[in-house]
This record gives sequence, C-alpha cells and structure tokens, in this order.
Amino acid sequence: MPRSVENPNVTDRLRTDILSGEFAPGVRLIELQLTERYQVGRAPIRAAIIELDKEGLVIREANRGASVRSLSLGEAIEVYEVRAPLEGLMARHAARNASAGESEALRSLIPEMREAVEQDVTTTFPELGRALHDQISRIGNHRTALELIDTLRNQSRHHPDRLTSVPGRPQQSLAEHIAIVEAIANGQPDEAERAARQHIESIITTLVDA
Repeated sequence: MPRSVENPNVTDRLRTDILSGEFAPGVRLIELQLTERYQVGRAPIRAAIIELDKEGLVIREANRGASVRSLSLGEAIEVYEVRAPLEGLMARHAARNASAGESEALRSLIPEMREAVEQDVTTTFPELGRALHDQISRIGNHRTALELIDTLRNQSRHHPDRLTSVPGRPQQSLAEHIAIVEAIANGQPDEAERAARQHIESIITTLVDA
C-alpha cells in the first residue's frame, strides 16, 4: 500500500472528519478502510483511535472494534454541566483581556447570527455560535480551561442537535450570545461569566424539556 510522503497527523485528520460529520455518530471505524483513506499503516490508525477514545469521540469495544461515539441525553447533559463553569471562566478572562479590536470582532458576528435566525438557517447559526465561542476562548487565553473546553465542546457535538428545531430556541440563544458579547466588550467580568453560564444552563433546560 502506498504511504504518504509527509505522513500528516492522522489523529487530527480523523478528529476533523468525525467533527465535520464525515463519520457520523455510531459509525464503525474499520482500520483497513482508514488506512486506505489516510494512506498510512495500521499503527498510526490505532494510535489515533486510542487518542480519540481518550477524548470521548470514539468508543472501543472488545470484539467489536471502534465506532464514533453517540451521546445519550443523560451524557450530553453531564457534558454541558461541566462546560457551564468553564465557559463562564473563559468569558470572565475574555472580559478582562479583550482589546477594542477584539471586542469589535466579537460584535461583528452578531448581525450574521441574527440574519441566520431571521432566515431560519438552522445549519449556519450553530456554526456562527461555535466561531463566536472560539474567539472568546482565544481572547480569554486560559490554556487549561481551553484544553478542557475543547474536549467537552467536541463531545457535545455528538448528541443529536435538536436545539435549533425547538420553537423560540434560536431567538433565545441569540439573545444569550448578545449578552455575553456585550459584557465582554464592556469589560464586565462578573456579568460575562454570569451570561456565559446562563447560556449553557439554558441549553440543559432545553434538552431536558425537548
């Protein structure tokens, strides 16, 4: 079998394919198929699967191999419960750190999010939300929190996303994101932390009630 000359990081590539939906939750990850897809040997594939198992994206089962993890409702709620204080901490740090330019960059995403809600573009709004949270994390610049949040955010994407289909939820989410952004832009750490936590807690409430 041909090998790639550069042998790029298979773990990163497999992670990206899982998060993008190329490999949907529940899909089996067959080593032979993955070696052909990424043009590497079995050892890098096995190493990638082990690493992504640690990250909670993959499940390895004896005699069944590996598959993409699918979160149950209870597991998803647990993930969000852990995320809430961490997202609050990151927003607090972002409010302390944000420059005028960074604040403006955050605010620039709000009109796009509002347009997505008004046009009922259910795929675009979550993508913009992730972009906003990524920017907040970058501004917050808290390495330990970021590592944990990245893992939890990735895991939460493996629960079936019904949030945008809940009546009124996109509008509520937009208002919550505006509150977070304004608190950060206005240099209000307490309010930013509170708004970020409330946003995640409202997701939990929606999941429970949906």
